[in-house]
Amino acid sequence: MSQISSGNPVIDARMAELLAGGVPFHMFSLPFRLRFQFTGEVAQAARGSAIAFSGPAKLSEPFVLPTQLTVTIDGDGRHELRFGAVDVAGVLEREVRGRLVGSARATYDRLVQPYAPQLRNGTVIVASHAGDDRVLGPIGAGINFYGEVAFAAVEPTRALCKSFPQAQLDARVLPLHVGCRNDATLTFVIEGSAALGVELGTPAVTLDRLALRVTQASASPVAAAAVPFTLRVGGETKPFAGALADAGGKVTIIGSLDAEAAAWADPLGARGLTLTNVQVRLQPTGAAPYVRVELQAGTRIGGEKVDAKPILLFDAAAPERAVLRIISDVVTDLRRLLAGLIDPKWLPDALIGLPLDDYALAIAPNGGAIEGTTYATGIALRGAIDLWGFRASVDGALSFSGGGHLYGAMSRIAFPEEGWLIHIRGEGEAGPSLRLDFSEAKRGVHVIGAVKIVTRYNHAFELVVEREHLKIALGKTQLGIYAGGVLEVGDGKVTLTAESNFHGRCKVPLGRFSIELDADVAAAYRATGTRDLVRQDVVFRLDACGAEIDFAANAGTLRFEEVESLAKFFAQQSERIGQLIAQQMLLGPLAGIAWLQQYLPDPTQVAMVARDVGMACGAAADAIRQVFSLGAEACATSLRLAQYSTYKIAEAMTTAYGMTERAAGELLDTIGVPAKDIAKAMHKAFDWSAEETAEFCKDVLDLGDKATRNALEAADYSSKEIKKAMKDVFDWTEDMWNSFIDLF
Repeated sequence: MSQISSGNPVIDARMAELLAGGVPFHMFSLPFRLRFQFTGEVAQAARGSAIAFSGPAKLSEPFVLPTQLTVTIDGDGRHELRFGAVDVAGVLEREVRGRLVGSARATYDRLVQPYAPQLRNGTVIVASHAGDDRVLGPIGAGINFYGEVAFAAVEPTRALCKSFPQAQLDARVLPLHVGCRNDATLTFVIEGSAALGVELGTPAVTLDRLALRVTQASASPVAAAAVPFTLRVGGETKPFAGALADAGGKVTIIGSLDAEAAAWADPLGARGLTLTNVQVRLQPTGAAPYVRVELQAGTRIGGEKVDAKPILLFDAAAPERAVLRIISDVVTDLRRLLAGLIDPKWLPDALIGLPLDDYALAIAPNGGAIEGTTYATGIALRGAIDLWGFRASVDGALSFSGGGHLYGAMSRIAFPEEGWLIHIRGEGEAGPSLRLDFSEAKRGVHVIGAVKIVTRYNHAFELVVEREHLKIALGKTQLGIYAGGVLEVGDGKVTLTAESNFHGRCKVPLGRFSIELDADVAAAYRATGTRDLVRQDVVFRLDACGAEIDFAANAGTLRFEEVESLAKFFAQQSERIGQLIAQQMLLGPLAGIAWLQQYLPDPTQVAMVARDVGMACGAAADAIRQVFSLGAEACATSLRLAQYSTYKIAEAMTTAYGMTERAAGELLDTIGVPAKDIAKAMHKAFDWSAEETAEFCKDVLDLGDKATRNALEAADYSSKEIKKAMKDVFDWTEDMWNSFIDLF
């Protein structure tokens, strides 16, 4: 045919080169040279600085077919060949797939082959430069194939149709572009985009578009797809950049919120709440609406990160009825949490330090019944508060501007577990009520309930909550011995204290006697323990022996009611009381004996008690002298009848009555003490010598020499001392001493 001329030397020269040498390009890394020849009239059309030459033509390998060809060349000599009605699938199978080997063949089969059979009667563009076509889309430098594939025919759109049949995407087509760069390496792109605008089984989710971009580096067609979608819940509209994830023949759509830092501020109108790194997963299901919307996000309340899981619920038919739940099993500071959701001015100081556990927020701007649960309009909060070692379940409503409340009941509080001693309760068998108010109308944290003691006494209370403990001041009447007492619960433990006074009577053993004790008694009751074990102690105080005596007694599992029960328990401690009185008598003999006189008016009986409790003879003698105004003889007689030793009595007479040692000895004789005991007393009490004792026996006791000799021996003097005393006092000779020894 004649030479083609446009009048532009650059364009005409370039056309001549192409006609003579063909157009080189690479298709999936394989080199080709496409030769063409116009076979009929060639029309020319100006396209900006370029000229388009169009007419019937004949193509060489790899296409080998007659076609309508358009060759466009611009003023810079850049060119583009465009033709259609090509069996692209056959060309790729014949000219490309069979020649690829190794990893290139594997990549081709995995990523290109699924699309190749669908590329029939499409358009082909071979271009020296990249560009864009307003109908076909992007043009790559190299060879480009264009066509349409049905969603149901290829992946990943086929899996999308199968996963979400309610969207009715099977009839949709995807305009597809397959481009191979003019390069000896395996470099290609398979791309396409289709506007969708379909609901995914519910007005809450709309698939906006599907975009596909597969390259040689793609893991799979599924991973190369983007599915942006829009979420409409609770009156809010949120765009998401979506992607597909393989789910065993089906796909899941995973979207990230298309916003700065993927953050959703004040979701569903919850001021102070921010969801961060928001992702939504659209899962196919087998029942209407055939999609499950799963929300994944971090949570910030009042700017602080909290360890919580957000859950989005909505009515599939009316998604404006939506609920955002925030669930956490991590203990958090209740006041800090509330301060992020409502105006802090409503929050009472009593909230400081209260721990909230296992809490759940429910934000429902329009309320409604969702998945069998009815949600009131607004923000609801429930959780558990640990107080004093016990747990309170609370729930309530709140709003940023108006504040709110949390009400609930504590777990059963009983000591021990069966509650025979203390049971703190509210309604029924539940524990006391807990009321947390933080609104303009009312602010405060109160615990309300009643205490039952020994299953008999009741005391109602309403108190401001203290973090460390529950402290209840009991009423002053109608509570038996517990009237006016204090009950304190903290750290899972209880303390109950009370005080009572009564007139105590009991028979108290004191040595050989028992006294009928009659005294005013103060009793301090104290119960301590846990739910497993409770200990009861009573400290009794009474005046005795001129002093205050107090002692503690463990009451075991006794159930005290009126004061008489305490008096009875006091009487059971008589042996212990006797021991304490005895100890006090030793500490204060005079006061002890003066106190004892009211029960034992006989001084001899008092002396016997003093001897039995271990009181020193001298102390007993002096006290008896003063209390009973006894003379020495009467006192010594009482002491002797009390079985104090003779020498102690002798000593006591000198200290208590100021008697001389000789007078004390004479007194012993007067009260009938045997001579040998008197001699022994003079030796042991006063350290008299044998001569002094011998003279006393001779002059006072009117003993003869032999009786004196026997008395000295009984007084534990040595033989030498006795021999000398007998010589000095009785003028015994050696022969007389020896004859006495021989006689005995």
